[in-house]
Amino acid sequence: MLASPIFFYTVSAHTKILMDRCQSLWVKRYWLEKTPFGKKEFKRKGLFISAGATRGKRLLTGAAHGSLLL
Repeated sequence: MLASPIFFYTVSAHTKILMDRCQSLWVKRYWLEKTPFGKKEFKRKGLFISAGATRGKRLLTGAAHGSLLL
């Protein structure tokens, strides 16, 4: 489970640092092991919780694009 407030249409700096550091796991799985993206079944599930103080259709767009690697 990961939770982050939305600041300026993206996740907080601490959350972004965590996501960037997990990038090596994504590279290992999909680039080095050459597993086709979306073809691997995962036993564990994840949950991302977020909230923003403004309104708008695109408020969570930045968070959604950044969290794809998780």
